[in-house]
Amino acid sequence: MLKTIFGKVLTALLISTGIATPAIVHAGAWDGGDWPKQVEGRVIEYLVITANYESPRALAMAIQDVTRNPILLLPAANAEPSIFLILPDGKAPAKVDPDQLSAFISGLNPKRIIVIGNSNIVPDEYRLAINKKYEVINIDSQSWVLNAITASNLFNTNKIEKQFEKNRNASKQAAETPADDKSGKSTSPTEQPTAEKK
Repeated sequence: MLKTIFGKVLTALLISTGIATPAIVHAGAWDGGDWPKQVEGRVIEYLVITANYESPRALAMAIQDVTRNPILLLPAANAEPSIFLILPDGKAPAKVDPDQLSAFISGLNPKRIIVIGNSNIVPDEYRLAINKKYEVINIDSQSWVLNAITASNLFNTNKIEKQFEKNRNASKQAAETPADDKSGKSTSPTEQPTAEKK
């Protein structure tokens, strides 16, 4: 009990002097109920950012399946402007306020950010929301197979490439029509097809 009281007093002292900041300071950037509590204390090695198209999302999910890193899923072109945070713990995706995107990313404070897709997939308006202090790794080949190989090499495992193919094949089977290799169908975070990427 003495340790608990001492810990609380020390934390309060650090917060009051500005040496530490409580999770609630960043809560304004969150829009998902208890999500800050789930992320609080986690060290996020990589934050994966991509848009809601079949191939980019399949690759982001493959990276998450293997590395257990969070994904920020941006809206597809001409779709409702919804951004979702997807954590690897199986919880339903949490909506992120697009106006708070920069603050939200800073609240997560990842060590590195992986952006999957070129400016047609992840427009510059979203790239500008990333603070320059973060190391950004772009995976933006026109070939999604090459992008999967690049991600596998980045993490030194071929599991990402294999999982990407598995995810993409599953998406194609669930869709009414197969998607092109270089562009995919837009899907909601609950895997519902919505729009075709041009």
